[in-house]
Amino acid sequence: MAVTTGKLTSERVRGLVWVCDIQDSTKYLNNDEKVDLFEDYIARFYYISSQIANAANATMYKWTGDGFIAWFDCDLDRNAGKLAASLCEAAWQLSFLNNVTQLGLSFKSPIKLRNGITYEKDGLHIMIENPVGEQTSDYVGRDVVLAFRISGISVDFPSIITTWEIVNRVKDYPLDYLRFEKLEISEEQIDRYFKGEKRLAKSLFGTSAKIKESRYRSTENVIKELVNTKTKIQNIAPSEFASKYHSIFTNGPGWAKVVGDKLIEFIKHELYGNFEELFKTTYINKKIT
Repeated sequence: MAVTTGKLTSERVRGLVWVCDIQDSTKYLNNDEKVDLFEDYIARFYYISSQIANAANATMYKWTGDGFIAWFDCDLDRNAGKLAASLCEAAWQLSFLNNVTQLGLSFKSPIKLRNGITYEKDGLHIMIENPVGEQTSDYVGRDVVLAFRISGISVDFPSIITTWEIVNRVKDYPLDYLRFEKLEISEEQIDRYFKGEKRLAKSLFGTSAKIKESRYRSTENVIKELVNTKTKIQNIAPSEFASKYHSIFTNGPGWAKVVGDKLIEFIKHELYGNFEELFKTTYINKKIT
């Protein structure tokens, strides 16, 4: 009897790619004392990351064993900058949530994430239908592969590596909390991450925690900046994206609420609290002098 293999179709697509990788996952999976806790983390990570990707309007989200790939359709090239800015925010939110809460679990060495974001202009969307009508699909392309390659490289929080084109396109959007700097890729890294393909290592940028130093800033200017920043923090409204994904803390499983509470506690008492202390100390020192 003949066996129907189903249909295979493909189409050309344009979109942005977000690949997220869990750093040092092999170290945990190969350790009998750590693997059970890490498997709990993986399950929670899959849940949280899928919700965040969906909140950012992912067209496709797939697990990759120790991370995920998400695809975001970009029908018009002129919309790529706005979409890229949204993905950078999503990657920041996921990394921040992960670093602060460890998804409600306790590890001796904190688990960190790495993110690769690229713009695939000549992608191929392949769809395969099995004999019972179920369909699976995937995306292929040079920048899809590049997103996987660069997601293996560690940089400063929130550990996002991307291309010059995306950095140039997102500069017109309010991403003051992100600073990118050009990466100098070594020969060893080219061999390790790019299989010797030097062209893939060109014009890559990563997030940086370095602060641009000014030649001189008076105490008055520092206090003025702190006042302005304090006002911004007090008046900040959650973005549409953040509002969408924060619902997982109330509508998700029990552990998700614990994670949400821990995040809020950190923001109120450590992040904002430390800022308040810095402001008071700077102001008092100025009054004394």
